[in-house]
Amino acid sequence: SESGVKLLTSMLANRRTYEPGLSIGGCTMEQMKEAGAKKADLEGLVDALLYIEGIGLACLFVELPNKRVKLSLRSRCGVDVAAFAKSMDACGGGHVKAAGVTMKGGFMDVVDHASGELLQRILEVG
Repeated sequence: SESGVKLLTSMLANRRTYEPGLSIGGCTMEQMKEAGAKKADLEGLVDALLYIEGIGLACLFVELPNKRVKLSLRSRCGVDVAAFAKSMDACGGGHVKAAGVTMKGGFMDVVDHASGELLQRILEVG
């Protein structure tokens, strides 16, 4: 959809990349509104972050109402994202290479905290 393309473009324009291969993207409620995007437009966005050359670990942060943030995680570097999701919240989980978790907190606070933890995980696997 056109709104999905607008959201993807906005997310990729604001993504952050960290050595050795971590890609972080975010979608705020404001970005969703500006793009006219719906929940379905979020599908596949985390994959767009993963399939950038040199990236082995990707996380898409999606701002939700009531100070909550959904993380969608993908790995192709040896980091177990299901274990990571579970470590962030007991309700998190999924598979070794694809997982998710919803965390409580302000958008940037969650992004900063989880990004630091993800960077530590990717450094541990070398």
